Amino acid sequence: EMVTRIEESDTLAIFLCDWGPSLVVGTSVVVTAGIFVAYAFWPFLAIALVSLVLSAVVAEVFATHQRRLSRDVFEHSALQHAKLVEVLRGLEAVRLIGAGHLMFAEADRLSGRANHTVMRQQEWVILQQLVQGTLVTAGTVLMVVVGYLALRAGAVPPAAMTSALAL
Repeated sequence: EMVTRIEESDTLAIFLCDWGPSLVVGTSVVVTAGIFVAYAFWPFLAIALVSLVLSAVVAEVFATHQRRLSRDVFEHSALQHAKLVEVLRGLEAVRLIGAGHLMFAEADRLSGRANHTVMRQQEWVILQQLVQGTLVTAGTVLMVVVGYLALRAGAVPPAAMTSALAL
């Protein structure tokens, strides 16, 4: 037990040394950029925050569905594996009674169900990427439109707009 605790503490130390500094730097950069954007042109920050919240909601909705599909893939794969093990163990008996085609047909059916579930899972991954990409694109387009309207109305100087859009 003592060796396990030492190994766990060593793993924790490695994790903190690897991820700790980059987490602190990344967080401070995001906060600093947020402050600059809020100061230069606050609607960009509002659009970015709304986009971030929408992306998090979409990711959670898809993650819930993906967990369910992953469980289905696991269950179908386990059934397929069990059937193949059963076929291989009883291959001699199956050959003697001439029922091999029935056993392999069942294995093929289970394999088809497993493949179908994997394909559904991949379709959801593609759909999630499409939705997330659309949200990011819509947020960017909205920023450009709002920025254009603000520049056209003279509500913000071009330098501040360029800085805010660059961040």
